[in-house]
Amino acid sequence: MKINAETVILNSKNYAFENNVVFINGNENGLISKIEKLIISSIKLKNDFEKILLDSKNFNKNDLLDQINNKNFFNNYKIICVTNLSEEVLKFLLDLEIKDLSILINASEIKSGSKIKKFFDTHKKFYSVSCYNLSENSRKNFINDFISKNKINLSNDAYWYLFHNTSDKYQLLENELEKLLNFSNEEVSLNEINKLLSDVGGLEYNDLFFDCVNGNKNQIIINSQKTIKTTTDAYLMLQTIKNFSNILTSVSESKNGSSFSELTNRYLPKYLFMKKKDFEKLVEKINLDKLILINRLLQKTEVYLRRNDAGYLMIMQRFLLNYSKIIG
Repeated sequence: MKINAETVILNSKNYAFENNVVFINGNENGLISKIEKLIISSIKLKNDFEKILLDSKNFNKNDLLDQINNKNFFNNYKIICVTNLSEEVLKFLLDLEIKDLSILINASEIKSGSKIKKFFDTHKKFYSVSCYNLSENSRKNFINDFISKNKINLSNDAYWYLFHNTSDKYQLLENELEKLLNFSNEEVSLNEINKLLSDVGGLEYNDLFFDCVNGNKNQIIINSQKTIKTTTDAYLMLQTIKNFSNILTSVSESKNGSSFSELTNRYLPKYLFMKKKDFEKLVEKINLDKLILINRLLQKTEVYLRRNDAGYLMIMQRFLLNYSKIIG
């Protein structure tokens, strides 16, 4: 039975994990780990249990049966956590009586089109939970749920900055959200949320991007010296440019039938509303040919940085001036 990882986290009480098998698959290990912990915590509320770790590479049928059957007054419930699932182990597990027992299968290595996954996806009782990078909608739901439960008060522009600058990796998103717990009885402003987030964006990088949009060479030189103080800053600036390139690609592909103002309202991150006029000018100029040149420039700059990271500032200033020429 296929169930959504998001609904498991937000509404875990709706699922019966006791006396059941849960097949957790996908390539997002942080989300897989969260699902495992949540299920174990849910079972712990009702049962004292023993956790049995089973790596299929070291499977010994008799030893495992001894562990499962070794019940006592204090922990008669068993949770078997399986990794590196094999067909032999799966057959053994499915032959067990699923009583006072939960089986959690970490199946990150199982391909999406495999027979094993199809078996769990279509099973009437066993759960199949797929864990991949968060969609924008899932990320928004997790943010809304967190700030609602913890009564966090964000200004509107702080909310949208948080939304646009948090990761699609679940564990990274959760780590950033937990920092908001320091603000329990006060409104969190845009500047505060910018300081709070870890190396995932930054208002100063956005400002430098718009210096390039406006073609102000002096401001590019001055503000790059203030903003890019380490090689890490250099790579974060490149990531900011990449993020805007992704936005501009969508803009360029949507130009037919939409006005520049409509495209700006649709694609400009809401926390950057003060940059609306600048972005609209960029929307008018940008095209796929320019985006191809930008991609080549990004690739060359990354190579230069890897070969000569000590010269990061000069490399980045040259990059930003060339970037400004392309989009101008």
